[in-house]
Amino acid sequence: MSYATESELIAYAAARDVTILEAAATIVLLKAKDWMDVQPITFDTDDVPEGIKTVQIVAAMLIFAGVDLFESGSERITSENISGAVSTTFADVENYYKQLEALIAPFRTGSAGGNAFDLNRG
Repeated sequence: MSYATESELIAYAAARDVTILEAAATIVLLKAKDWMDVQPITFDTDDVPEGIKTVQIVAAMLIFAGVDLFESGSERITSENISGAVSTTFADVENYYKQLEALIAPFRTGSAGGNAFDLNRG
């Protein structure tokens, strides 16, 4: 079960000048859901919030772009040249996740989200 549809992902991507074909959309949405399944989040699965759909869509777009969401967050090499001298370029991996983390934050439970906490009224 996916929270967002292939059509929603394709439209979201197209609005950002990214082309994702339906077959690829199915795969990246599944991988995005796999990532979401290990996140400490809660929401009503009978009435999936638009924010959860957006989380899955943004995660799917990151995966489509080659980002491994299960990566530990260490630096990623984006290019490397060896022509007389070594030149290596690293991506700022944290920047890949800022939008995703902001979108998922309202649904986080427990202490996994940094400042998140459980509130019990009694």
